[in-house]
Amino acid sequence: MNRTCPLLLLTFLCCFFRSTGQQTNPANDGKYNWFTFYWEGNTVAGQHFDKAAILIPVQMNDFKGYNLAQFDLGSNATILYGNTIKNYFGSRDSLLTLMDTTTKQTNGSGTVTYRTNGINITVGKTVLHQVTLLDEYGDDTPKDSLYTATPKLIGTVGADITADKILIIDYPRQRMCLLDTLDSYWTARATFVEARLQNNRIHIPLTVNGQTYWFLFDTGASLFPLSTDQPTWTKLIGPARPTDSLLVDNWGKKTMVYGATDKQDIFLGSRKLTKGKVWYSSFKPWLDLYQQAEVSGTAGNAFFGKDVIVIDFKHHQFGIVQSAK
Repeated sequence: MNRTCPLLLLTFLCCFFRSTGQQTNPANDGKYNWFTFYWEGNTVAGQHFDKAAILIPVQMNDFKGYNLAQFDLGSNATILYGNTIKNYFGSRDSLLTLMDTTTKQTNGSGTVTYRTNGINITVGKTVLHQVTLLDEYGDDTPKDSLYTATPKLIGTVGADITADKILIIDYPRQRMCLLDTLDSYWTARATFVEARLQNNRIHIPLTVNGQTYWFLFDTGASLFPLSTDQPTWTKLIGPARPTDSLLVDNWGKKTMVYGATDKQDIFLGSRKLTKGKVWYSSFKPWLDLYQQAEVSGTAGNAFFGKDVIVIDFKHHQFGIVQSAK
């Protein structure tokens, strides 16, 4: 779920880097078509988070501007910001000619959405031929800035990009790739657990105190190792009171979240995950998502920040590579 304000494009610009590594093993072969991702920092309620969101380079149609999007597997669809991209097409009116008006909807924040016809988004070597537009959303891009070296955050890439694909995220080297098939190199190096897939989103089983809870794996939830509802939070944390709170933004809506460090071990298969804070909120759109997806909440990037993970969206498997070196 996108929880970072698109206006906050900024902190990563002075600190991003490309990790190259030594070209000594097959994982560095050109066949994998790795593309770099960048961490965006953000300050929320006076607390600074260096890794608040993952941004990836994208290409829209054949436009040559330097465009980025948040990478958000908590969203089942790729979304573009109307205000930000309209000048690439000349005007909002010209942009709207590429909308399928029969798909017009209004989301929970009051923004009008359309499915598009004629806008392609390319990530690495993978092309999406139909995406969603948030009309009159985001910052305007001045016409004299469309093709400058300044990056523009034009939207969110969702889980539709991974449909029937293998996604590999190399967190230490800040890179990703999408494969059509899982080859022997990664099969031999990753330990997999059976996952679930619903509406393009992957769900992973986390075990606490012998009980299994299903969580949606959400790369858009970088602030929160685990986010859940209050009853589940109480089961995971115990009788403790929250030790932290944050006022966060979700598509223009503000909500309070409350957290405390988990005191019980959390396992993904046989892998004990790094301890972190578990958060809960009474924000209705999140609770509705949990209920619709039949999950206990979302699991973010923080558990896997030192790992390479392999997600097989074809066969519904989630793997962690035994060594990221």
